[in-house]
Formats: sequence, structure tokens, C-alpha cells
Amino acid sequence: MTRFNNFQSFEQYLSSLGQFRMDLGLDRMKNAIMSSMGFTRRPPIIQIVGTNGKGSTACFLEALIRHHGLKTGLYTSPHLISMKERIRINYSTLSDNSWLESANDLFAICHENRLTYFEVLTLMAVHIFEKNSVDVIILEAGLGGRYDATTAFSTAFNVFTPLGLDHTGILGSSIEEIARDKSMAMKGSPAVVSKQDKKVMEILKGRARDVKSDIYLIDDYFYFADDCFKFKSNYDLELDQSDLGIKGFYQMENAATDLTDKNP
Repeated sequence: MTRFNNFQSFEQYLSSLGQFRMDLGLDRMKNAIMSSMGFTRRPPIIQIVGTNGKGSTACFLEALIRHHGLKTGLYTSPHLISMKERIRINYSTLSDNSWLESANDLFAICHENRLTYFEVLTLMAVHIFEKNSVDVIILEAGLGGRYDATTAFSTAFNVFTPLGLDHTGILGSSIEEIARDKSMAMKGSPAVVSKQDKKVMEILKGRARDVKSDIYLIDDYFYFADDCFKFKSNYDLELDQSDLGIKGFYQMENAATDLTDKNP
């Protein structure tokens, strides 16, 4: 059985797995979830899938939920400097001891599952969030939707940021193939969908019909101008880039997607 004596030994082990090594499939994740890992009182999970704007959308949503007095668990990828950036509670990173305890809890149960780098961190994130009694969990998908480790968990709802061509060697060479893969993250829970290519939108709507997911489109709720966006239900209420604290027209779309999360 693998046991780590300090955070550095766990970090070295994780690096040895290969940060970008993939082994597509959800069996290992499902086996770990069904084991005695301790996933008992799971808070609502929001999964964010897409190509562009996943990280910004996740952070906007976390801030919005936290502002309403709820305790948040945020899981994003990749990291910039330290892998500890990936798992946050109320947007704060965790201590070495918190990481170490969770890693040893995980490998005491799942030492024979041959988990990948991303699977280890995904399981640890949800375990840490449950252990710390967060109110809402936000999981940013890593790659695709069909076999992404975050898809192994049941969700309260899904968020789809703009889809484009990415990981074409794995997900498919066309936007339609990629959209079909990512649409598989929908499993019956409501879905909030940002602005999409027409073909992508058709695929997402088709998947929603197949699994009976209610779907909410940001264009049904917001009007977008050059420098701001307004609520269709109240044109006097508008937000611009200065309100968001981050530049880029696309960031207004990301923020509007999160506000659509709240409107249903």
C-alpha cells in the first residue's frame, strides 16, 4: 500500500504518473467512488465543460456562490505554478497537511486502481470538499466530456462554455465530433449553455433531448452590446468589464453564463 510521509513525496509520486498521460475510460473512477472512499454526504456538484473560458467561468461562479454566503469547493486545471492551485475552499488553497491526509486516505483504498494524474486529483478534490463540508462543489472538466474524470460524478447541473477545436487527436478532428464527445457530460441534469457555433448548439440540444436535460441558453436571458450586457428581464440592469474586474468581451459572456446558472 502506498503511503506518503510528506507533501513532497506525494508531489514526486504524482509527477511520476505524467501530468498529461491519459487512459480514457471511467471504470477506475467509478470503482473508486463505489469503494469506501467516504463519498457519503456529497454536496451539489456543478460541472463546467467546454473549450474556451472554463477557468474564468468556474471562478466567476465560485465568487457568485461564495458572495451569497455559501462555502465553496473549486477544482480547476491546469495549474500555473503549484498543483495546490487546483483545489480551493472558499477560493483559498490548502495546507500541505490537508493534501497529505487526503492522498493517504485515497491510496489506502484505491492503491490497486492505477489511477492517472488527473483522476487522483479529481478524487482528492471531492474527498477534501466533503471532508470540509462545503455547500457547493465546482468541477472544471479536464478534457472532453464522455470520459473526463469529473463526469463520473452525478451533477446538480452542467455548464457548457464555448466549444471549439481542441485535443483533435483524441476528441475528433471536427467541431461536430468534439461537440458530441463533450455533450456526453449531460446525463439528465439541467444544463446552462453559453454562445455556441450553430452545429455545436444543435448537438447539445439533441443530447439534452435524449437524456431529458432542461437546457438554458444565455441568449434567452441577456442582450450583449459592445461594452456591456443587459438583463432582458430588466434593461436598466447592466454589467460591463469594469464590474467584472477582468478585460475581454468573452469574459462578459462567461459571467453571463454564470448568472444564467442562477436564473433557472
